[in-house]
Amino acid sequence: MRLTILFCLVALCVPVAPASAQERTQDFQFRVSKDEFDDSERSFIYTLPLAADDSRPKANLMWRCMDDGLNIIYYFDKYLAGDTDENVRVRYRIDDLPATEFEYWGMMTSNEGTWMPMHRIRDFTALAERSARIVVEVEDPLDSERIRDSFSLRGLSTALQLLECR
Repeated sequence: MRLTILFCLVALCVPVAPASAQERTQDFQFRVSKDEFDDSERSFIYTLPLAADDSRPKANLMWRCMDDGLNIIYYFDKYLAGDTDENVRVRYRIDDLPATEFEYWGMMTSNEGTWMPMHRIRDFTALAERSARIVVEVEDPLDSERIRDSFSLRGLSTALQLLECR
């Protein structure tokens, strides 16, 4: 009886692993995540803006495993209306390279984030892995409102190796 009670007390004190574990790799956070229905890979890495904006505390730049493979998401944490096709205009500048021209990216259903077109991800990621910093700017076609964030890319290569979809 005492052994059973002791076992039950010990079992209650053992920490339970969280549904998603998190790990830090320089300026990137890694979060393990699985789809609750089919256990497919949904892990992601993300970095926070270099300058915090209290009005947008969840802003981040993320590489995430999705059904169609590796995706890049700029979550700007503010509602933008987008155009009639639910797109916003995005441009970025990596290190001292010239800024890209604005191009249309699809919006997330929350209208608080956008994703990079799939055909750009491989080349963009290869360049980002060799770089130190990126500035990303999104423009709402409805009213030309712009949001801009700078992100460190330190640790991106190492963090990407943690993603199964890489």
